[in-house]
Amino acid sequence: MAPRAAALARSRDAESEGTRRAILAAAEDLLAEGDLSIRQLCARAGVTPPTIYHHFGDKRALVARVVDDCFAVFDRALARRRPPADPVEALAWAFDRYVEYGLAHPAHYRLMFQQRDARRPTPPPAACASRSRRRRAPAGAPRTASPRCSPAATSPPRIPPSRSCATR
Repeated sequence: MAPRAAALARSRDAESEGTRRAILAAAEDLLAEGDLSIRQLCARAGVTPPTIYHHFGDKRALVARVVDDCFAVFDRALARRRPPADPVEALAWAFDRYVEYGLAHPAHYRLMFQQRDARRPTPPPAACASRSRRRRAPAGAPRTASPRCSPAATSPPRIPPSRSCATR
């Protein structure tokens, strides 16, 4: 590719990425305010509807991208710290990090934990945690819920007061 053509392609890519970022920022703001319409989004981001559909396909994909970006920010914030080695302490630590993040980023937190579309898979970090909680069944056996999740389960295990999050 000629140097001039390569420079033009880089310029178009940078402009396209800038447009994508502007759309995502405007969509995040509108979702945090409570509603997202393509018309409002176009006005706020300074683009036309075909531009949004070009970059994201449809409104559902755009919202999914905003939520995934919120989870990515959360994951990076969580990864900066090391959890305690003790499993009970690690659980309390994780709870504290979720609360801390929710207080610091309430709009992100609402977007991340709002009702999700059942047809859309859970983002990878949460999916990994979900898989690790499932019981492993032998190959070919039907998957069943953990006895702890069944309606006939006994009361939850008692956590000694010294280990409870409420006493911190």
